[in-house]
Amino acid sequence: MRYFWIVLFTCFFAHIQAQDEYTFEVKSPKQVAVGQAFDIQFVISSSKNIGQLSNFKAPTFRGLDIHFGPSQSQSSSTSIINGQRTHTASVILSYRVSAPKEGTINFGSASIDIAGKTYKTAGASIQVSKSNSQQQQGGQSNRASANAPQQQQPATISNDDLNLKASVSKRSAYEGEEILLTYTLFHNVNIQHLAVHRRTSGQGFWSETINLNSRPAQHGKGMSLVLEKSLIYPQHSGRLTIEPLEMEVIAVVQNRQRSRDPFADFFNDPFGSFFGSAQQVKKNISSNRVNIDVKPLPEKGKPASFRGNVGRFTFNSKIDKTTLKANEALTITVTIGGHGNLRHIEAPKVLFPADFEVYAPVEKDNIQVSEHGMTGSKTFEFLVIPKTQGSYIIPPIKFSYFDPQQGRYIEHKTEEFKITVQQGDERFMATAVGTAEQNRFLNRDIEFIKTRTSTLKPINQKFLFSTLFWVLFGLPFVLLTAFLIIRQQLDIRNADVVGLRNRRAFKEARKNLRKAEKFMNENNKNAFYIEISQALWGFLSKKFNIPVAELSIENVHQTLLGKQIQTEHIDQFLKALENCEFARFAPNGSSAQSMKEVYDEALKVISDIVRYLNE
Repeated sequence: MRYFWIVLFTCFFAHIQAQDEYTFEVKSPKQVAVGQAFDIQFVISSSKNIGQLSNFKAPTFRGLDIHFGPSQSQSSSTSIINGQRTHTASVILSYRVSAPKEGTINFGSASIDIAGKTYKTAGASIQVSKSNSQQQQGGQSNRASANAPQQQQPATISNDDLNLKASVSKRSAYEGEEILLTYTLFHNVNIQHLAVHRRTSGQGFWSETINLNSRPAQHGKGMSLVLEKSLIYPQHSGRLTIEPLEMEVIAVVQNRQRSRDPFADFFNDPFGSFFGSAQQVKKNISSNRVNIDVKPLPEKGKPASFRGNVGRFTFNSKIDKTTLKANEALTITVTIGGHGNLRHIEAPKVLFPADFEVYAPVEKDNIQVSEHGMTGSKTFEFLVIPKTQGSYIIPPIKFSYFDPQQGRYIEHKTEEFKITVQQGDERFMATAVGTAEQNRFLNRDIEFIKTRTSTLKPINQKFLFSTLFWVLFGLPFVLLTAFLIIRQQLDIRNADVVGLRNRRAFKEARKNLRKAEKFMNENNKNAFYIEISQALWGFLSKKFNIPVAELSIENVHQTLLGKQIQTEHIDQFLKALENCEFARFAPNGSSAQSMKEVYDEALKVISDIVRYLNE
């Protein structure tokens, strides 16, 4: 009998142990009103401490407007009843959403990995009724709250609590002169989430984004946060405008519940703050518009070697040898350094002798970009090979730029290079000459025996007006006609700016993704998310001809629907945009794993849309 109870208890505990240690479920209201904000919660529960959570995938909330989320909270409790100890732990992932129109909202299951195992929730259905039902419910709640001792005031954010300011280092500059553009967020509330809705087009400027090395981990009250810095270079003269940057901010605001007691209001009870609670409030903000007066570069004193460089630069050159043999290589190295738009500096023009074989210069750069400007150097290596012996002179190499501080042009030039080329390898030269002489004599000496019979033709046959004559005579006209037709087709194709941007959209996006992969391997998070954002937004702008100034989540959604893109691809693309913007401006930063997920997701959604359009 004793063995029977032992076996029974062993089977019972084995059954308990076999049961799942975690539960994952969704909690949402069954019925809501149009426009009413409500929470959808995904709850992980366990009788022990919850292990590591990863790879959370929310369903697509089609038909719902997401205000913010997911926000994470966790709790645990321990109770002892009749000597039996019970422990419960839970983690809640919440979304605050609302329904813009009535109907039935259905969404699928969510999934998450807990301690290496994947769990899924069931789907859910929400009935959205007309807003008058919400008003009726609101009236009932108001009548109920009238009997209550306290009422809650809704939390709001004033313009003084959030202020996005765009500032520039100078309001007047020369064409091509460097200007520092800074976006700073001044806030008196606790910021939880930032997302860019519309970026400035930057029309008339060439820009270079500065990688910010650090961001505050926590945003307290009465603080300023530098969101972005970039160097901009005006490309033409006149009054240029930097349009406002539009953002969505979600902040945590403390609201107060005012007592119904008039004496408490009269004496301003200092303990009234204990009745308050925190509330998440969304607010759309935009920066100020900035005008910059751009002066044209003066024509007076402009040297012939000037190629649009503006700043302060140094110019150095060197040659590795001045005496060499024919068919040997020599290298001339030119280095341009200083402060200015170094990325736009091109190789200076060098006039080499006609007997020199010249190769394309090799370009190397060492450029640093910071809030102090673009500095560094750019090096060009010219490799040439003299073919014949003799004495040669390479004229001075010139480089000029405009100094905005002095308001004048400055030109640098090297000394002329005198090159002495000696005779090359005599064996090689003799072989070449001997071969030419042998060929010359063979043409007049004994001919080789021909093993094949050739076509015989009359000796006195004239070339003029022969078939070959007319073929050669008409060939130029045929080639000219073909050239004009091809040229016309190319002009038509190049004139189609929209088509040209469309064809280059995927290529430009892949270029941004390659840069993002490089920054990901270097763990340069800010630069990584900038390239991912440029890849996604730039692909949409070029592929579907959407002006950069009009890029927004709503416009992108409508444009993709108009192109008959599948809803699945649209949702994936919009989710990739939101994940990128959230990770970029999230206060807690991001891990290497999340960077890899964002990169894979961006590459997949762009490739899927391109593949779908090509089908």
